[in-house]
Amino acid sequence: MDFWGSEKAIAEIKRVLKPGGICLLSVPIDQDNIIYFNAHRAFTRDYLLSLFADDLELMEERYIYGTELFHDYTPERGFGTGLYMLRKAR
Repeated sequence: MDFWGSEKAIAEIKRVLKPGGICLLSVPIDQDNIIYFNAHRAFTRDYLLSLFADDLELMEERYIYGTELFHDYTPERGFGTGLYMLRKAR
């Protein structure tokens, strides 16, 4: 398991996305950055967006907790899915 695999993948997305290009991303989110053994990773909003901050701007975000869609990240809700639209600077 590569503990930095997600960070490497994000670096590659930033590298290949053309200026003005749009990135649509969905990732597991939680209260903490965590690797669930032999399963998947979850991110906090702040950490995930910090990985894109130098190259892409956040255009829109939504969050799924259970079966409901929300506009705001609410760590107290626990595990969910973050949906992001980012654009690479021109």
